[in-house]
Amino acid sequence: MLQRDDADYPAMLRRSPDPPGVLHVDGDAGLLWHPSIAIVGSRAATANGFDTARAFARNLAREGWCVVSGMAGGIDTAAHLGALDVEGHTIAVLGTGIDVPYPLRNTALMARIADHGAVVSEYPPGVGPQPWQFPLRNRIVAGLSLGTLVVEAQAKSGPPLPRDSPPTPGARSSPSPVRSTTRWRAAAIACSATAPSWWRPSMKSKPR
Repeated sequence: MLQRDDADYPAMLRRSPDPPGVLHVDGDAGLLWHPSIAIVGSRAATANGFDTARAFARNLAREGWCVVSGMAGGIDTAAHLGALDVEGHTIAVLGTGIDVPYPLRNTALMARIADHGAVVSEYPPGVGPQPWQFPLRNRIVAGLSLGTLVVEAQAKSGPPLPRDSPPTPGARSSPSPVRSTTRWRAAAIACSATAPSWWRPSMKSKPR
């Protein structure tokens, strides 16, 4: 457990607008300092969206980035799986206690993330899912990340978009229009297969 005034509490999250007073961590707490990109999107992802998110996560993790998401179904699941595909780092920020997998079908995935990354929650062990908890955990996902990639999201869903990013039509197989965007840092890193070495995250020390 990390309290907000602990030296090991992640500095970027501490500087965010509403940092949680306590973080419960199952796994490698040192990853909370690792350069990270969040990948989020719809729980009801299309097959194309799922594959796209997994590919982005795989490529980012291969370049040394930690992939942060919320372990929900759909895009979140794809993001964690993509990082694990290449034995990369991933952090799951839960809207439940760190011993309460949600959705239940992600029980095995949560165990893999704890073994190869970190499972994080502001809620104490044993706390079950409540609808209001999940939007709140999004601020932790953002606070741990240098940028956010929204792969696919329904028009009224939770992932925030810049005001100047209009909705874009989904694939023809999509049941409804989706909106997709990348914040510039995520786009610049993820879309360049030949990124220069100075773009790549350093593993040597905690950022100041």
